[in-house]
Amino acid sequence: MLINKTFFTLLLTLAASLAVAADNPPDPFANPPSPAFTGQTAAPAAPSSNIGFELIVSELTGSRALVALPNNHVLVSEGSGDIRVIHPSGYVTGPIDGMPPLRSGGGRILMDIAADANFAQNRRVFFSYEAEGPDGADDVIPQVASGILNDEMSRFENIQILGDYPGRRLASTADGKLFITTIGYMKLRPEVLDLTTYS
Repeated sequence: MLINKTFFTLLLTLAASLAVAADNPPDPFANPPSPAFTGQTAAPAAPSSNIGFELIVSELTGSRALVALPNNHVLVSEGSGDIRVIHPSGYVTGPIDGMPPLRSGGGRILMDIAADANFAQNRRVFFSYEAEGPDGADDVIPQVASGILNDEMSRFENIQILGDYPGRRLASTADGKLFITTIGYMKLRPEVLDLTTYS
């Protein structure tokens, strides 16, 4: 009986300490680590600078990526799936037409956009996005595609689906390669470390 009573007391003490810990998480700055050697934390103060900023656009919503073009215009993608053009004056055009079919709804439909490293010659832009699943299935299809931006910057033409890749970020190189960082969230997390998949 003594053992049972002692065990019960320990359980109550543990439960109480867990409850306190849940309500009052430890302060990470309460016990800062000591320097490993003299001067380790004596980083020089950042010098003052004259860097400033200028607000160009304020009416964008859910912006996810910016692409600077050679003509000083900027493409900006929005999570809803729209891509707009910001002119050097700050004027913003409506959504560019001709995007590949995207899934309906809100949120993270359009992940990233990237201009081809040789955009000045080929006017190619890459997209990573989510498309509708087959026959209205709940699962979406992650895809990467490319399109040619017309001279008026109002429409993408010659859309090509490059593959069903869950692209998070895109980067183009001058030798014709497209690098894709993939998405590791939700049900795809276990596949991130599997080198036989694109997740």
